[in-house]
Amino acid sequence: MNKTLKRALSLMFVVVMMASMFAGCSAKEETTTAATAATEATTAATEATTAAEPKDPIIVACGGDWLPYAFMEDDKLQGFDIDVWTEIGVRTGREIKFEIIDMNGMFGMIDADKADFAARQITVTEARKEKYDFTDIYAYSPYRITVRNEVEDVTCMDDLIGKKMIYNPTSSSGQYLDSYDPDQTKIERITLDGGSAWEELHLGRVDATFTNYNIFEMQRAKGDYEVKQVGDPVFCEENAYPCLKNSGREELLEEVNAVLKEMRADGTLSELSIKWVGADVTDKDNIKIED
Repeated sequence: MNKTLKRALSLMFVVVMMASMFAGCSAKEETTTAATAATEATTAATEATTAAEPKDPIIVACGGDWLPYAFMEDDKLQGFDIDVWTEIGVRTGREIKFEIIDMNGMFGMIDADKADFAARQITVTEARKEKYDFTDIYAYSPYRITVRNEVEDVTCMDDLIGKKMIYNPTSSSGQYLDSYDPDQTKIERITLDGGSAWEELHLGRVDATFTNYNIFEMQRAKGDYEVKQVGDPVFCEENAYPCLKNSGREELLEEVNAVLKEMRADGTLSELSIKWVGADVTDKDNIKIED
């Protein structure tokens, strides 16, 4: 074999070896790429499955008779609180289950771990804060003195000295009366134990009560009571949604608060308030309190 032929064969061998090496590298790269793609696909599928997993519903105990916050009309539950919670459900991706019950029953459901929150224009009070955690405040409710139509000598709290006032001791009314008359010597207090404060007032069994300024006309028209409001608002309650303390709902409470902040920032809370109450009760600066 001459030298020229040997060189040609050697060159051919080198070319074949290099081609084999490149082919091996290409196969390895393809294998690596395929493995990476498979891993990414598995991760994406896992994330999609996790995202698709349904969240636990939120059970809200609510009133069915409190216009315009939570009430039944034409066999439909509606109102300011109902719309707020419906929107919370949309933004959290959770189903909202409403359980209609009276005021005492709402807190009973929370205490028995049968409801996550309660909704019926509920007041934040110091007594309630000992047992319940509250969401951020979503509304403010100014209260005025309410008397019978024929009464002309009552325009402020001092005019009620020596008279009978019916109230709920666990509500903002009780909290305010405790601050105004801590010794309970100025005004005779009649505890509201079921029934209607306006009915007692209408029948002349008491001299006065407190009612929410923003919804007074709606409530009066509903019962056709011969009562009126007098003077400026004497106090303003803060409304929020309670849940039981130390019940494992801390993360859920944070989730709901985050949505309420969004709804306040984008104007949704104000829009719902105007829709149902006829005024923006989400802004405390809109409310003038008696000096």
